[in-house]
Amino acid sequence: MPTRTNTTHATLLTGVHPDAHGIVGNDYWSRSPSAPPTRLDAPELLEVETLFTVAETRSPRLVTMAAFGKPKLARLFADSPRRQHAPDELWSPALAGSVRRDPITGYSADADTMEAVVELMARAEPDLAVINIADVDRTAHGAGPDHPAVVRAIEGAGAAIGRLVAYLQESGR
Repeated sequence: MPTRTNTTHATLLTGVHPDAHGIVGNDYWSRSPSAPPTRLDAPELLEVETLFTVAETRSPRLVTMAAFGKPKLARLFADSPRRQHAPDELWSPALAGSVRRDPITGYSADADTMEAVVELMARAEPDLAVINIADVDRTAHGAGPDHPAVVRAIEGAGAAIGRLVAYLQESGR
């Protein structure tokens, strides 16, 4: 199985392997030398229903939510008329106001992603919540997995998850 962000998340949110859901990488590289790669982050490329689509079509009263630190995942799981349903609440740094974003990737900081999650959950308690925090991945790709910055990113991810757990405990959820 390809270890690519879009492929893995499509597998997680459809429950099927890449050969069934159709997202086999982050990009499609054409054999034509002059053709640029095509991004595989559009919901109409998914060949099967996502969990968000299943929830909306079979139990529309269920509240679904997703917060993606990586904007490309918000694009992949967005609404595609007559094909895919987006989560009821969808957040990404590209859709948000002012959040810290990595200048190269556009990914949001884990603390900002989790703060958005808490704000979304305060408005409506979700039956299904999908959260993607990206600092460890972004940092390890940029600095290498053994770099001290990765340890700091792991600690930051732990703190972000701790923020969510504290919110859930404080709100009795």
